[in-house]
Amino acid sequence: MRNNLRFVPLLILLSFALGACDSDSCNEPICIAVAPAELTLEVGEMQTLSVSVGKSAQGLEVSFTSSASDVATVDAKGCVTAVKVGSATITAQVGSSTTSVPVTVIPNKNDAPQQLPLIKFDVTYDDSGNISDEDILNHEKSLGRESRPIFYSETIVYKGFVNTDLSTITGVIYGLELGDGSKIVVAYGTESVSDCPKTREMLRQLGFSHIEERAVGLDVLGKTTPGLYAIHDSDPTLSVLMYDQSNKDIKSNMYIQFSRIATVEALHPLIPN
Repeated sequence: MRNNLRFVPLLILLSFALGACDSDSCNEPICIAVAPAELTLEVGEMQTLSVSVGKSAQGLEVSFTSSASDVATVDAKGCVTAVKVGSATITAQVGSSTTSVPVTVIPNKNDAPQQLPLIKFDVTYDDSGNISDEDILNHEKSLGRESRPIFYSETIVYKGFVNTDLSTITGVIYGLELGDGSKIVVAYGTESVSDCPKTREMLRQLGFSHIEERAVGLDVLGKTTPGLYAIHDSDPTLSVLMYDQSNKDIKSNMYIQFSRIATVEALHPLIPN
């Protein structure tokens, strides 16, 4: 009899174990909720995912993985960092249960590869005197530059496009013409003549590969300032001139001027000598 009684506690424990496994909760997956449910980030932007789990998973560790770490990475705390343009999926896992968050990485407007204005001298205007050229309007809209006045000098104001959040070119003016008939497009940059790698790269993309140093005359008295100058690789009538000039209103340090040299048609052949 005593030997039989020894097995009673084991039978009781076994019955409890079997009863527990028969409950519905054993077969239910762990509930995981992640917010936000999807992400759209600019390159370089970061955002931390918020994860909540059901009572059955309280105290369990949450792990994160990225399907494309070259596009978006994620650390142990759920902080997602956008690396380059593309798509990735961030997976949060608790135990054997997982949930996914799609991530779309878009270009960072502050570091757009090309922020210089369109080199377009002949522009169209509406009845209110605002530029109506679709190419220009679309280009400026893509960079977040909005129409507003710009002080060209202390007393002269022109309508231009401005976005002081841009990293390199914060303002531009189209449709200007000099007294000699030359047409110009103006840009305002945050870099300086002595240190302007981003501006130089943007100019190279537009066809200005050979940039040289040049003294720029500031007044009729002969005052000059260091500047940079280049002629377009395939169009000798197109040039760019840059020199340091602060414009605090649009947070710029450098003045950039694209010029189209005015040409005059010869009515008679030139006489040698």
